[in-house]
Amino acid sequence: TFTCGGDIALTSTLIISLNTTVDATGQTVTLDGQHSIQVLSINSGVALTVNNLTLASGSSSQGGAVSNNGTLIVNKSTFTGNNVTNLGGAIWSNGTLIVNSTTFSGNTSGFDAGAIWVNNGAVGYVTNSTFSGNNASVDAGAIYNLWTLTINSSTFSGNTTINDSGGG
Repeated sequence: TFTCGGDIALTSTLIISLNTTVDATGQTVTLDGQHSIQVLSINSGVALTVNNLTLASGSSSQGGAVSNNGTLIVNKSTFTGNNVTNLGGAIWSNGTLIVNSTTFSGNTSGFDAGAIWVNNGAVGYVTNSTFSGNNASVDAGAIYNLWTLTINSSTFSGNTTINDSGGG
């Protein structure tokens, strides 16, 4: 739990190896990858819950902000300005992904999924979230799903792809 706000400029990826909750409720906190590193990486068998946090300017080959191999639960957060060369501009998920009341904006992928990539065998749930201005060079300006994904009461606008395939 954060007791103050601010931009936290990261110099290395935060590896989540134990069940963890990061709660910035009541504060304005940004975890900033400085356009050079992935912000978070979640190990297999581990759960991370993120509340009221901004994850920005992450950079990686998969999951600019988060690479999820466990369980990721995101509530009332923002993913912005994250970039990947391959898959999932903001989140690459190979586990369970639950997203509630979260904004994805200005995330980019050099291949597929400007915002979220849900891998084969993974499960995703997105509710009351907004996807705007995300871009993928090939397919899926916002979300690319290979397995099971449920989306409820969410908004998609201005997401683009070069192939014009699934911009949203």
